[in-house]
Amino acid sequence: MNANDLLQIISQDDNARMPNGSKETKIHDQLTMDKAAEERCKREYRMECKIEVARNLLKLGVSIYVIIKALGLSEKKLMQLKKELEVNKN
Repeated sequence: MNANDLLQIISQDDNARMPNGSKETKIHDQLTMDKAAEERCKREYRMECKIEVARNLLKLGVSIYVIIKALGLSEKKLMQLKKELEVNKN
């Protein structure tokens, strides 16, 4: 086990990492959580954008298989969107 492996193990153990409740460590942890939340928001936003583009393409009559290939959405998701569009059309 090298020093990097040991550091990884210690950094995952709250008791070993913060015996004195280190303010710097708490700040670092909060920044890490904030960054993770930001990344999650970006992924969710990208997915919302893909879904909106898929809806528009479905309205234009583009094949679901072309949309799957272009956007990487699942067939199940596209079928769900297609059904929603049909319901809203009536």
